[in-house]
Amino acid sequence: MVVALICTVNIYVEIIGVLLATIWAVGSRRREENSSTSVPVLTSVTVGMDESTTGYASIDNNMKPQTTER
Repeated sequence: MVVALICTVNIYVEIIGVLLATIWAVGSRRREENSSTSVPVLTSVTVGMDESTTGYASIDNNMKPQTTER
């Protein structure tokens, strides 16, 4: 009788555990989807380069980002 009671409780604990894990996974996925849409995405980068006398290109670190109005 005691073994049957332990097995029954074990089944209920497993069912509740699976339900809680499913709710947790869905909540995490929704949080990731909501946070990824609010982050601005960089779509293009412009780098100004000039060639030095040695033939190698150098990057001007003092350039300011260019913005385009839409």
